[in-house]
Order: sequence, then structure tokens, then C-alpha cells
Amino acid sequence: MQHELKAAIALITICLLLAGCSAAQREPATIEVELSTPEPTIQPPEPTPTTVQPQASASPAYSAGPDTVAQTAPAPTPEPTPTYIVKDMRPLAAYVRGNGINMREGPDLSFDIIGNYLLNQKAVVDGECGEWYRVKIESKKGFMHKDFIALGDPPKPTPTQKPRPTSTPKPTSSPDRFSEKEVYLAAQLAHLENRGGSLKGYKAVISVVLNRLSHIHFPDTIRGVIYQNNQFTVVDSIPGTTPCNNALKAAREVLNGSGSTLPSDVVFFRVASLGTDWGNDKKYYCTIDNNAYFRWIG
Repeated sequence: MQHELKAAIALITICLLLAGCSAAQREPATIEVELSTPEPTIQPPEPTPTTVQPQASASPAYSAGPDTVAQTAPAPTPEPTPTYIVKDMRPLAAYVRGNGINMREGPDLSFDIIGNYLLNQKAVVDGECGEWYRVKIESKKGFMHKDFIALGDPPKPTPTQKPRPTSTPKPTSSPDRFSEKEVYLAAQLAHLENRGGSLKGYKAVISVVLNRLSHIHFPDTIRGVIYQNNQFTVVDSIPGTTPCNNALKAAREVLNGSGSTLPSDVVFFRVASLGTDWGNDKKYYCTIDNNAYFRWIG
């Protein structure tokens, strides 16, 4: 019996504990307590200074100073159109008394120029305004200053006597040193030795021929120099060769004109691709077109 009583007490104790835990989990009741607090004294806020920004004028004409109100510039007053009175005249023949004389729209230098005329240009005057004439020249009508218009017909030009032709003496031509046949032969050689080259190159070839004529070791004729044994390898092609214009011109200028274009001791040339060293008796001088030229120092 005691054992059952203890068990009952224990069960009741457990139930009470569970009930207490359940109450503890619920929110506690809130008790509102009204406290009397003194009302705060509200101080009026200090006024904040405001800065008023002046609005900028849309397009002020000018600003004269701190105490001056901006003003709008007045619109420009158009200049009055000059007026003039023209006195009509009976149309009179006239002419221009100078070169490059201007005709204007009105009788003043402020008017636009509408024409420009030369000396003795015919005109018709049909009015005047002060120092100006109203003038018609061809299809234009305007005003020209009286200083540059003369009434009447323009003066006729004075015929000038042609000077008598004086007979000019014919220049005496000196006889050519070389014949046309020799010139042509030299041109053939130059054409073959400097084929397609410049005028300077053709002159250089012919200058070598001319220099050899004055040298003791070469013949004293054009044909002799050109056909000397073992000198010019192209001689077999000379017959039937027609020299070009530059070759002919070079031959005439060198043989019967200005003379050699090379120093007198330049008496050799060969193809430039063979180099500038050519024995102990020859010294390289220059290269023109495809040929190298040498002095004889032997």
C-alpha cells in the first residue's frame, strides 16, 4: 500500500512539473505603466539664410558695371540709300579718255562697278549729275566721271610708217672639216657600239674616233680609224646599218661642231661589264651608258 502511495505521489509530482514548464513557455503578461513625464519645451528653429541667385540674362548686350542694368544693344540703323538727281541731256557722242576706266551704277565712288573700258572706247552721253556723266557704252548704262569722258568722236590713230627692211647679210658658213659620208660612217659605228644609248653616249664613241685622228699611233682619217685592224669588233655590221637620229646628230656635232666631249688622251672604250682594269697602259676615265672609257698612258 505504501508502495502504491509513493507511486501516486511521484506521478502527481511529474504532472505538476510538466504543467509548470508549459506555463513558463507562454509569454508573460505585459503590464503597461503610464509614467508622467514633463512636456519638453520646443524651441523654434533658427531661420536658415537663403541665398538668392540672380538669373542670368538670356543674351545681355553688354554689362557696364555693378550698378548698371544689362541692356540690349539697339539694332543697327540701315544706311539710307543715296539719292541723286540726273539732268537729262540730248544724246551726244563721246569716248573714254583713259585705260581701265570704271563705269558705276550711280554718280559716286560708293556705287558698284558695272564695267571697265579702254582708251577711245565709243560712248553716248545722255545725262549729267554733278561731276559725272550718265553714259551708255554698248549694252550697258551707268555713270562715269567727267574727267574720263570726252565729248565728240575718238581721235583717229596716226598711221605709223613701217621701217624699211634692211638686208641681213647671210652668215658665211665655214666649210665642214669632214664630209657627210664620213659623218654618216661615224654615226653607223656609234649606233652599233652604243645601241639604244643616250646622245651623250653616242658623242663619247665618236669622240674616241676623233681623238685617235690626232694620235700618232692611229690613222689620220675617219675611215682609217674605224677600219683599223682589231679595233672595233662591229665593223663587219656597218654595211647596211641605218644610224638612229641621235647617232647622226652626235656625229655632226662632234665632227663638224663643238668637237670631242672627252679629253684628247681618251682613245679606248669597251663594254663596262668587263671591268675597269685593262692593262698597264690604260687608265679608267669614266662610264657612259654601257661603255667604260680609258686614257692611254703608255
